[in-house]
Parts: sequence; C-alpha cells; structure tokens
Amino acid sequence: MSEYRDRKWGDLGGLGLRLLCAGWVALAALGALIVPAQAKVTGTTCAPMPPFAAPHERFGVNVIRDYGKAARDYDMLQTRTGWYLDYATTGATRQPVTYVRVLRIGDLATSNWRSIVEDALTGQRGALWFIGNETDRYSQDGMPADEYARIYHRTYTYIKELDPTAAVGNAAIIQATPIRLRYLDAFVRAYVDLYGNRPPVDYWNIHNFVLREELNSWGASIPPGQEAYAGEGKLYEVWQHGDIEIFKSHIFAFRQWMAANGYRNVPLTVSEYGILMPPDYWAAADGSRVYDYSFVRDFMLASFDFFLTATDPATGYPQDGNRLVQSWAWFSLNDRIFDQATQRGSNGNLLDHDTGALMALGQDLANYLAPLYSDYRDLAVRQITVTPPEVADGQTPGTIEVEVWAQNRGNLAASNTKVQVWWERGSQGRVLVGERTLKSIAARCNQMAVVKFSWQPGSLPPGGVTLTAEVTVGAGESDLLADNNRAQIRFLAGPLNIVSTVYLPALFQ
Repeated sequence: MSEYRDRKWGDLGGLGLRLLCAGWVALAALGALIVPAQAKVTGTTCAPMPPFAAPHERFGVNVIRDYGKAARDYDMLQTRTGWYLDYATTGATRQPVTYVRVLRIGDLATSNWRSIVEDALTGQRGALWFIGNETDRYSQDGMPADEYARIYHRTYTYIKELDPTAAVGNAAIIQATPIRLRYLDAFVRAYVDLYGNRPPVDYWNIHNFVLREELNSWGASIPPGQEAYAGEGKLYEVWQHGDIEIFKSHIFAFRQWMAANGYRNVPLTVSEYGILMPPDYWAAADGSRVYDYSFVRDFMLASFDFFLTATDPATGYPQDGNRLVQSWAWFSLNDRIFDQATQRGSNGNLLDHDTGALMALGQDLANYLAPLYSDYRDLAVRQITVTPPEVADGQTPGTIEVEVWAQNRGNLAASNTKVQVWWERGSQGRVLVGERTLKSIAARCNQMAVVKFSWQPGSLPPGGVTLTAEVTVGAGESDLLADNNRAQIRFLAGPLNIVSTVYLPALFQ
C-alpha cells in the first residue's frame, strides 16, 4: 500500500545539510523558508488487501464478459464473496462488491497508453490495479520478461503519479512452477538492470492451475523468452489438474521465491484458480474419478481451508499472521459449461450463465462463507490538502482552503458521517477548524465524498502547522476499522521581510 510519508522537520534531505536552530530558521533577505505541504494517510486502499474487516473479504470471483454478459447481469451477493475482477477496468456493477481492475498489455503497449491509464483512473481513487494478465502466455498478454519490465515500470510510475493512494500489482503468472519463476527472475533482473532497483510491487499476483508446460501441447506452454529452458517445464497430466497437493506446492514455492527476492513483506493474491477440465475428463490416473460436481466441490472447499489456514514463519506475510495467501478468486462466477463442439467454456461455475441463478457449487460457496460473512462500514480518509500549500506571513495568513476526501470501504452505506478538521497545537490542545455532516457515503468506495472548509485563523505561529482530518460514523452505526479514519497534513508558516543574518551550523550525515 502506498502512503504519503511525513518529513522530519529540520531534516532537509538524506545527504544534504541539517539545519539546526532554536525556533524559526531563515536565510538573510530571502524571506520564509518554505517546505511544500505534505499529507500523511494511514488508511488502506479500496481493495481486498490486509487488514480485512471480515474474513469473507478475502474471497473473490472471476467474472466472464463473453457471450454478451457482464457483472451487472448477475447478483453476486448470492455467493457472499467480497470482490471480483473481470479482466478490465470499467467494472459493471454498483453492488457492494469490491472491484479489482486489470490494465491489459494490448492497451499499455500503444502510443496513447497514458490517456488510457488516465481515463481508467478517473474517479477511482485508492483502487487496486494489476498491470497485465498472464504475460507468461502468448494467448493472453504474453511478452518476454524484459519488455514487460519496461511496461510495468512506466505504468506503475504513472499510476502512482496520478493516485498515490492506489495499489499496483504485477500481471499474474499461470502457475508457480520452476520455469515460470525463471520468467519472473528475468523480469526482476531486467528491471534492476534498467532502473537500478527491484520492481516495486504493492500486491504480488499469481494464478494457480496445474497445467502442462510443453510447446505445442495442451496447457500453459512455455513462457515467452524461456524457450531455451523448455526442458524445465512440468509435464502434468490431465488427471493431475485437480491435485490439491500440487496446488499447495505451487503456493509454498511462490512464497519462498518472494522471500528470496526481498518481497516477504508484500501480500499475495491468487486472482484466478479453479477446475478447467470438463466434467467427464479423468481426475485420477486409473479413471476412478472424473471432474464432476462432487470432485470440483471437494477441491474448492479444500482450497478454501488451505488458504485460510496455511502459514509459514519463514516466508508468510508477517502483517497477516504469516499466512501464505491474503486473498483469492475462484474461476468462475458465470462461465458456460465446457462444450465439446465449440471447445469453449469451463467447469466449476457458481451462477448459471444465462439466468444468473445460484448453481449447486455457488450454494456450496455461500454456505462456506455464511459463518465468515458480516456487513459493516469502514470509513477512510483518502486525502487532505491545503491551499495555499504554505503561508509566507503567519501574522496575516488570510484564508486557507482545506479539502478532505473520504470514502466508505465497507459493504453498507454510511449515514450522517461527521467530517472534522482539527488544528493540532501540541501542549495547547487542538482547535476545531471546521465540521460537516454528510447525509450518506455509498459502500465499496463507490462515492468520493469531497468536503471543503475555508479556514481564517487570526494568526499562525512560525514553523510547522499540523492539521488532522477525521471521519466519524453517525449515531447508531459502527465503523469496523478505526485506524484509517484520519489523515494529517503539515505546512509551514513564516514571517516576511527578514533582513538579519542568521548563522546556520551545518551537520553532515
């Protein structure tokens, strides 16, 4: 997750000079020393990322947009899942289900990629973005790792420029096998060679299937640029596709890779997995089982048990109890059953594609989530700004415009939300700058509430001025996570017409 980091007052750069004096520091005849206003936001993004307000928020689904259908055509609340992705950025529902966005490489490789990213980010502050989908497969967003490193860098950088509160993740690999980890090694190595540091990743993203890795065969093929290592491909058989132990081994292997590459303190999502094989295909080498409803149900429930409980003290995510995986999405919500004639469709669907009715597997998921599900509100301050960003004369500061951006991450709308801005005065206490009550804030970050205050302080003491924005739920309502309800901004106020010379002793770090 991204946050603005507060600057230590008086520290003017890691290798620069540290200016020390008692009180306000000034330079002869140069007026006030100005440092731009800086905001510190401690809240979480509008994404299925830790901390989770409720366990069901970890569970997601993949929505298929084929055959003229989209998320808006389905009641996803039937499944009780907390998030979805549809391999696009526009979304299609205003239901209280979190939407994760995927920027496709076909768009990002064009000359107008900046405008595409700008359009996608408009009004979507604090969202989670994946840059590409299965770049390790030519039939999806496939490309060599070094090419992907360039696209990832420029897209990640631009997203953060447009929205510092956004979270950004990589394009998922199909499965965490040795040859695909080699592909990621090449990605990291290329990024370091090009930009001098490891790729910044807010949320590592993989898919987890058990598919054959062989050129000109069924399955996942060989990652682009890794053809010389084709002998490392896993030659999984069709009946191993639903092997839960192989499935688990991929997750352990990827967490080990993350730890070895300096990413242990990054969350991990499995944004797509499930059973793709048709119901009549063998699920055991001797043909004793097939991929029928009972097999898919058992596999799905076993995967849930594993994801919820699997930990590792050496490689797990420390901020989530050392769990290996933080969130996951089942494939799929609404695909059609595999058709031999058309060779399209899949297995393991939760809702009927045409009618949207809950299927047996969808009911199994809903039953599993029933004891984990809760409705809640989660108010968060996304941003606080001040205009002007510095005050040259604290004795006559004039009018200062303060703007607060707030959202509701929960799945219930919040009513009568109080938005307050406070002037923090240390030992002198705090002074209320302004207060506003909002009638309603929609769930799932579907509304950005922007509240503006005009502050006219009589005077400001020279030095740093700290403002705190806070949001509070209305009477009779509760807020499940309170640590993201506030944000601070600091700016400087100073005197004018300084004409005396002030000696500044310099210390080197």
